[in-house]
Amino acid sequence: MADAVAALELLALRGRIRFNEVDRKLLARSCQDGGIGWRGGIRQDSSGHLELIDAIDWKELLPDESLRLSQITAAAYLGFYDCAADGIALTAVESVGQRYGKSLKENYPEAGKAFLRFATTFWTLKVLIDRLELASAKRLALSLLLRIDDLVGDLFFSYDGPFRVDPDRREKDQRRFLCAFGPRIDREDFLRCNPILVRDRKTPRESWHSW
Repeated sequence: MADAVAALELLALRGRIRFNEVDRKLLARSCQDGGIGWRGGIRQDSSGHLELIDAIDWKELLPDESLRLSQITAAAYLGFYDCAADGIALTAVESVGQRYGKSLKENYPEAGKAFLRFATTFWTLKVLIDRLELASAKRLALSLLLRIDDLVGDLFFSYDGPFRVDPDRREKDQRRFLCAFGPRIDREDFLRCNPILVRDRKTPRESWHSW
C-alpha cells in the first residue's frame, strides 16, 4: 500500500464500503495540528450482537463528514478481520522482521495458520503506520488506521509490561469478537494455537489482571 488512503480503502472495501472521490479527498485532508478524538467504541445490543459505533471528534469536520468517517471506520474495522482471514499484508511481510528484529514465524513459533494470517495483517498494518507517521504529514486516513490498530491490538496482542490479561477472559473475548467480526477465521485453530494465550497461561496467576 502506497499510503494511508490506499490501505484504508482496501480495508473498507473488504468491509463493504466502496470509496468515491469525495471520500478520498476527505481522507487525504491534513490534520497535522491534531485535536482528533474518538467517542464510542464496540457496543453490544440487547441481543448480544457486537458492532463498532465510533464517532470522530474534530472541530474541522462538518456533520455529514463526521458521519461518513464513522461509517468508513466501522467498515474498515470489519474489513480488517476479512483481510486477516486471508493473511493479506498491507506492506511487505519482510518489513516486519526488518522493523522489529524478528519475522512473524520467529516471534510466534507456537502459532497456527489462522493466528499467523491474522498477525500478518496486523503487524504489516503497524509497520505501515510507523512508516507513515515518520515520512509524511498526518492525514485523516492515518488517524482512522491508528484507530483500527488500537481496537485490534488491545484485544489480540500483548505489549511489554509486568502484567498479563487473564488468558481465560482474553480467550472468551477473542472468541466473541471473531464470531461477530471474523466469521471466515478458523476460531478453534486461532485460539488453540494462539502463542499469546499459550505464553500467558505459563505466567504466574498473580500477574494476571482483568480489564
